Amino acid sequence: SFHAPIDRMDYYEYDDEHVPPEENTPATDSEYFTYPDWFYEYFDPCSSKPCKNSGECKRNRNRYTCLCPMPYSGTRCEKVKNMCERNSCRKGHCLIMLTPPYSQCTCRHPYKPPYCNKASSACKPNPCKNGGICLQRRIRSKFSCQCAEPFRGRFCEIGMSRFAFFFPRMGRR
Repeated sequence: SFHAPIDRMDYYEYDDEHVPPEENTPATDSEYFTYPDWFYEYFDPCSSKPCKNSGECKRNRNRYTCLCPMPYSGTRCEKVKNMCERNSCRKGHCLIMLTPPYSQCTCRHPYKPPYCNKASSACKPNPCKNGGICLQRRIRSKFSCQCAEPFRGRFCEIGMSRFAFFFPRMGRR
């Protein structure tokens, strides 16, 4: 049989430092699975950078907690909070933004920010295209466009087709 010289052998010493619970006393799982104090000097759960989106990792022995910047949440700052829960965009839609104030309303015409609950005149600014004249109705948010020739459509956005030059009667109805 082969024997390695003693000076070439690697020698490791390990001390578990585990103390069994005394008899007749309740023990918790954490008592059985704790590591010796020196372990926490070498093992850093924050070293893998577990917090996303510029979250700050706070170490607590062998565990970590992420402190998340707005508008992020989750155990690793991987989720975006629904900042629109508090923001009521009545006549529009709420958009979540990654910069303050973290939400913004986009309003349907003629409603105005910040909450889309107040309407400006339906004809300001003029929604009619191509020189059309805006005619406001009795209800403040309603209007119609009086289009200049040869335009038509709700916003006077439809012009003559290119075939109208060849077949003049086809371009008008």
